Amino acid sequence: MTYISDKLPALSGVAKTLSTILGGTYLAGIWNNENLLEQLAWSTSRPRSSLRPRPGYTAPTWSWASIDDPVKFPNLWREEPDSFYAGYKRHTKLIQAHVDPMGADETGAVRNGFLLLQGHLRCVTQPRKEELERAFNMQFDTREEIIGDLFFLSLFTGYHIRFTRHEDADSHNFGHYLVLVRDPYNSNGYRRVGLATTT
Repeated sequence: MTYISDKLPALSGVAKTLSTILGGTYLAGIWNNENLLEQLAWSTSRPRSSLRPRPGYTAPTWSWASIDDPVKFPNLWREEPDSFYAGYKRHTKLIQAHVDPMGADETGAVRNGFLLLQGHLRCVTQPRKEELERAFNMQFDTREEIIGDLFFLSLFTGYHIRFTRHEDADSHNFGHYLVLVRDPYNSNGYRRVGLATTT
């Protein structure tokens, strides 16, 4: 698309069609349904050094529509040789969601929006950032330097069971965490800057 601001309006027709299948309220690219947390676990599919700067406002930072780069969603039910999916547990709960559309089309461009989530939030101070990047697979949303502390919000964790040739079971854990910073314009709010995963 020539203009990133056209992203949500261009997909409006698709969103309307999918809404009848997926159910829930449409929120700037995701649906407020039983899979909301899984939809928040999108990440960029390029290395950080190749990412474009975050454009002007097109969507809240928790939406994939807020960036101008390709994104991917987790395959939680991946098939692996000699293993089976054993499920996962959600750690965060949606309390409230709101998106303010630009016009009458609720699947088009938006002015603003927010999610009120309840979950375990952990602060990681500036000196520990490098240690954290070694412990997690970090996918930032833009290549711009992040100043200040990072906050991790656990979305969900789970595991696969693997069997070796000797039939010994081995648990393979995974987790998805939103990476947040404090919102400079809202003392009680946070902005998404990436996704951290463990595999």
